[in-house]
Amino acid sequence: MKLSIRHKILYLTQYSNFKITANPIVKKIIKKFIIDFFKGERFKTIEGVLINIIVTRQFEDTFNLLRSGEKEVRHGELDYKAIVILPNDSKSNKFNILIREDVFTIDLEYYSTLIHEFTHIIDYTEFFRRYGNLYIQNNDIKILNYYYEFYLWTEFNAKRNGIENLMKIYSILRKEIDLKGTADNLICDLKIEKRELNRHYELMHFLARISVFEKRKELTEEEFPIDFIVENVNSHSRELFEKLKSIKSFDDFDSNKSEIRQLLDLKKQENYD
Repeated sequence: MKLSIRHKILYLTQYSNFKITANPIVKKIIKKFIIDFFKGERFKTIEGVLINIIVTRQFEDTFNLLRSGEKEVRHGELDYKAIVILPNDSKSNKFNILIREDVFTIDLEYYSTLIHEFTHIIDYTEFFRRYGNLYIQNNDIKILNYYYEFYLWTEFNAKRNGIENLMKIYSILRKEIDLKGTADNLICDLKIEKRELNRHYELMHFLARISVFEKRKELTEEEFPIDFIVENVNSHSRELFEKLKSIKSFDDFDSNKSEIRQLLDLKKQENYD
């Protein structure tokens, strides 16, 4: 992928708050995505925010290095293609995006991954500007300020944005995503995962996919096992799904966060820290 002269000048003059560590080919891909994604209101949102993007084979080692002072993770412990590492003090405005190098070797994998992580940057920036960096606060303050509801909503929002944009390319190439396989994986993960927040994290990603595909075709029970979800994850899942679909921005979330809290019905006594 080559950057046009216009794109090169635009990147150098307007996107100096980005730093990219990657091989030259991948760096060009990311620069093009930055210019295409962060424009208009999105560009205004990230003014003054530092965004450091690292593409690496040493995912866990780099993750531990960027989160120095926090509990280390072991090799193979992080089951992510990419992750946003949030600012770790109240004065910092720097976000790190860590991406596995092999994401750029899998057919179009990077397309949805970059949009997913960039959406998180927008959402967290807006949330922190309004309420401060709640990520570094204790559990009681997080609960008081709807941090966990926001955390789950931005997972839905980021996944939805990534899949929506990926499907525009897939439609041209006549490719599809295996929804039954995705549903089978969800059921398997939910049978293993016992922690409430993690179970809802998996649910957010699945519902986001469904929100994209239900517009394209009628889904079967095997593709959208809503009865299983209601019985095993959240009894309000149908209503929650409809509410999540209606929320398109952080301001929408902020206006509806009390209802989202009721529908998620997370156990407040559980310490998620």
